[in-house]
Amino acid sequence: MENTNNVENTVQQTTENTGIVQEPEERKFTQQEVNAIIEKRLKRERERMNALVNGQDPAVVDIQTREKAVTARELRIEAKEQLLNKGLPVELLDVLNYENKESCEASINKLEAIFNKRVADTIDAKLRGGSPMKKAPQDDSSYDLDDALAQEFGLKE
Repeated sequence: MENTNNVENTVQQTTENTGIVQEPEERKFTQQEVNAIIEKRLKRERERMNALVNGQDPAVVDIQTREKAVTARELRIEAKEQLLNKGLPVELLDVLNYENKESCEASINKLEAIFNKRVADTIDAKLRGGSPMKKAPQDDSSYDLDDALAQEFGLKE
């Protein structure tokens, strides 16, 4: 409460010194943000209504939902450490399964295998290169290099 009073006093002092009344800026939301907020609320209400219909206590359902969210956050942190330790991109966090620890580890291992295979295939393709160069014909025995060079440089007429 003291912190709030200090902020209000500071705002009042600055407005008294400048003579300008400052209004707090309103937060403006994009359509995507509004949709996300509404979707969260609808999901929460649907879960609550399903719980009521099924005879479960909404408080218990709410606690279970929160536990799942906390577990997912913890698994995400652990998965990030594992990805970094294995040398995999952190962007892969978005495609992992955070249902439980076993499924998270299984999805990390599967992604690691796929990623390493693709890297190895790409490296092999780069090392393989293009098609080999054509060789000069070897069966022409009448060709004399010395005569050809002498004629080319005008040493032989």
